[in-house]
Amino acid sequence: MRALAGVCAAIFAIVAAPSAFAQNVVTNGGFEGSNASWTTTGWGNGVPQRSGATAAGTGCVGATCLNVGDPGGQIYQDVVTTPGTTYTLTFWYRMSTAIDTPVELQALLSNGVPTGGGAGTCTGSCVFQTQTSVGAYTQATATYVATSASTRITFLGRNDPAVVFIDDVSFAPAAPVPTLSEWAMILLGLMLAGGAAFYLQRRQMMA
Repeated sequence: MRALAGVCAAIFAIVAAPSAFAQNVVTNGGFEGSNASWTTTGWGNGVPQRSGATAAGTGCVGATCLNVGDPGGQIYQDVVTTPGTTYTLTFWYRMSTAIDTPVELQALLSNGVPTGGGAGTCTGSCVFQTQTSVGAYTQATATYVATSASTRITFLGRNDPAVVFIDDVSFAPAAPVPTLSEWAMILLGLMLAGGAAFYLQRRQMMA
C-alpha cells in the first residue's frame, strides 16, 4: 500500500508541476482597498469591480491619455521576471456603459519605460488595444517573452464621457508543455499505479 501511495504521489507531482509553475508575479492585481504597488497618473480606485471590492479606473479625456511620453491616463507596475521566460498577461476591463465613445484601452509590456502606444496606435511595447466600448467585464490576454529581470506592465486608458475600468490583473509564467520524455514518465507512472492497484486487489480477493 505504501508503494502504491508513493507512485501516486510522484504522478501527482508531475501532473501538478505546470500549475505550480504559473504563479502570478503582480502585486495587488485586484486593486483591493487602493492602487498600492501601482504608479498612477489619472487612474483612481473605485467601482464597478469584477471581483473583490474595488477596481482601477480612469476618466482621462483626450488623445494624450494614450501617449507614453506625456501620460494623462497611465497606471503601471514593475514586476520581477526571468529573462527568456514566456509570460501570459491576463486582465479584465469594462467601460462605465456600453455606449461610451470615444474610448480606448491599451496594455504595454516593456523592459523599463515603454515605447509606442498613442491614440489609435498599438505599436512598440503595446500588446493589446481596444476601442470598443463594453458595459460588462471582458477578459483580455497577451503573451510576452521577458528580456530582463524586471518587466513593466502599463495600462493607458481614455474614456471621454466617463470611465475605463480594469481588474484582476495577472502576469504569470506560461504553463510549460510536457516534453515527450515527461509524457513517457507520466504514462509509466500510471501503468505502475494500475499494476500495483491490480496486484493489491488480487491479494485481497485471495486472502
